[in-house]
Amino acid sequence: MMKNRNIPSDLLYTSNHEWVRIVGDEATIGITSYAQDYMRGILSMELPEPGRRVRRNEAIATVETAKTVLEVFSPLSGLVLQVNLNLVNRPLLIGQDPYGEGWIAKLKIENVSEVAELFDADRYRRYVEEMPEPMNISERNY
Repeated sequence: MMKNRNIPSDLLYTSNHEWVRIVGDEATIGITSYAQDYMRGILSMELPEPGRRVRRNEAIATVETAKTVLEVFSPLSGLVLQVNLNLVNRPLLIGQDPYGEGWIAKLKIENVSEVAELFDADRYRRYVEEMPEPMNISERNY
């Protein structure tokens, strides 16, 4: 049984537990609340540089927790437009408000066809519910 059912229906998701909010040709990226249930003790964030071009599934950020360092992967190819600098001084925001103030980066989408490969909320919910619990975060990359 899934611990946290906070899966907003207006977002898209990846199997690595990133979320994506698409407005026009811009994608905002963050880490799902489901993943955050297993990321206790976030200590710091390393963010991508604005202006950097990234490919889908490329590591774009890292999250240091009390137990490990986790990678966040870009769900889409694009140009990093903006990063959430608030996370540098307040990394706990990523868990306190994952779908709001805890966003990580904004990209200009360069390959719209990749959007079709993302999960909608229903598919992501089924994916998470089928995962064995507890999720071993030290063995997963984000």
